[in-house]
Amino acid sequence: MDTSTYQDLSGRLARLELQTGQRDQSGLSLAAQVSNLQGKVESLYRSNAELQTLERIIETVRDPKKHIPEIKNRNVDVSETEKQELLLAKFPAIREAYANLAELSTLDIPAISAEAVDKVDLASVKAREDAIEKIMKAYHMMVVKNSIVFEKYMALMERENEFWVDVEKKFNSMRMRLDGLENKEIMDRRV
Repeated sequence: MDTSTYQDLSGRLARLELQTGQRDQSGLSLAAQVSNLQGKVESLYRSNAELQTLERIIETVRDPKKHIPEIKNRNVDVSETEKQELLLAKFPAIREAYANLAELSTLDIPAISAEAVDKVDLASVKAREDAIEKIMKAYHMMVVKNSIVFEKYMALMERENEFWVDVEKKFNSMRMRLDGLENKEIMDRRV
């Protein structure tokens, strides 16, 4: 990149930074307006939980590869506060996953009473043994598939949480930068 292009881009960036800090007709800077909009979106999401579900479905349709569980490096040291924040952030998903696992555990095959065993014709059961085994295999496959779906769901929840944490960090750094530019502009006006 030559110096004139670099200078042009730097000038444009400086003008944009100044414009984001300037107040418009409503008396609010662009950063304040973005902050207000973010608050409205967050309150909308809090009041309508189905929007989060819809957003997850849309994300799944857009990129199904995101649902492949990732292998993470377990040797990374994580502070206790980060662990607590992560646990608190994932608490709703953990609670829902626990309820789903509890529901799966209640899918046990009921015990057959002795009276029912006496009434069963063993010859007909023997004749249907292959069909019964196929049903049992299908049942076990269903349980395994449910477990896989659950693991993919948990991986999705982790990625979604990491995404929003990253967005919040970037937004906060932008806000700090814009606040600095606003303060600089105010100081320049006073001088």
